[in-house]
Amino acid sequence: MNDSFRPRLRSDIALRKVDEDFVAYDPVKDRVVLLNLTAAVALELCDGERSCEEIAEQVKNRRKADVVRLEIASTA
Repeated sequence: MNDSFRPRLRSDIALRKVDEDFVAYDPVKDRVVLLNLTAAVALELCDGERSCEEIAEQVKNRRKADVVRLEIASTA
């Protein structure tokens, strides 16, 4: 993967949490996309500062933390 590529979400794309889901709204296409948590986290990290590899690593770490929290909650 090209380490110099740093994805940036277009500034006009709106990310929102709606109930338990996440949506992205593209005003250019007048389109709403339903996102799962992993996709929403990945898009939030597309700030033009992080490489794709860094984004993937951070998403993986957050998902691992979510799994640990669920395991702890299920034993409480």
